[in-house]
Amino acid sequence: MSAAVNSIFQEALHLTVLDRASLVEKIVESLETDIPEEIESSHLAVVHRRIDEVSEGAVTLDDGESVISRMREKLS
Repeated sequence: MSAAVNSIFQEALHLTVLDRASLVEKIVESLETDIPEEIESSHLAVVHRRIDEVSEGAVTLDDGESVISRMREKLS
């Protein structure tokens, strides 16, 4: 990681969670080029459906440490 990227990252850590999420969205958008509209629309539909599932309690989320721990157990 370059010094510039590291500096920007360290500054971003001081933002609120919502502001960091907005920043990530803008960075991802800047990387997306030449994506056909039907694929982008389909992808967004899946994202919104998953957000709704979590909000409605239809699915539960596991924290990253638990998932990694379970995977390590299965692999050992």
